[in-house]
Amino acid sequence: MPDAKKEERNLPGYNPRGSFSIKGNSLNEKLINFIIKTGVKSRTEHFAVFSLPSPVNKTRFFVTNIAKKLVHNSSDRNLMKRRLKTVFRKSAALFPLRDIVIMPRREAAKLKSYAQIEEKLKPVLLTAAKKDSA
Repeated sequence: MPDAKKEERNLPGYNPRGSFSIKGNSLNEKLINFIIKTGVKSRTEHFAVFSLPSPVNKTRFFVTNIAKKLVHNSSDRNLMKRRLKTVFRKSAALFPLRDIVIMPRREAAKLKSYAQIEEKLKPVLLTAAKKDSA
């Protein structure tokens, strides 16, 4: 068997029939659920933030799915995810070597601009950083 085939079998979501499952991120789902269950929690009416020390030597960031009930248009949901990731990237120095999960809550759907998201998310990130260091 060629080496490429052996490497392919080790990828998450590999199906022995030779195709990949639709849910190829099962590893991320398990990691996100673990962080949510055991991590340090900080929340406001707009966001919930969970964090744990990272088992790998880097900071990782996850955004949970934004419910279709909250933000109906898929392009608006993706826009919110991109804005959340940008806010996190700018404040990543607060979380050295941490795994972070951000879960938007019902009120987050009312935030329409980047400035509003940043204004509401930064305090939650700062609170989570203080709880982590304590």
